[in-house]
Amino acid sequence: VERTRFDRMQAMEAEHGFHERTADQAQFFRSGKTDGWKDELPTDVARKIEEDHGETMERLGYL
Repeated sequence: VERTRFDRMQAMEAEHGFHERTADQAQFFRSGKTDGWKDELPTDVARKIEEDHGETMERLGYL
């Protein structure tokens, strides 16, 4: 658990990069704040994700 703290993952990305980061992302691990995606993700994209995965997201407590 200690190794996967957000601040450690963010620091590791800064030092070594992160394979999952796409070319259009400045960084993969951004703010680490709860619900931070609401300020960053375009509304149409959020709606599409909820449309495609809403049932699972509700079950896991994301919605």
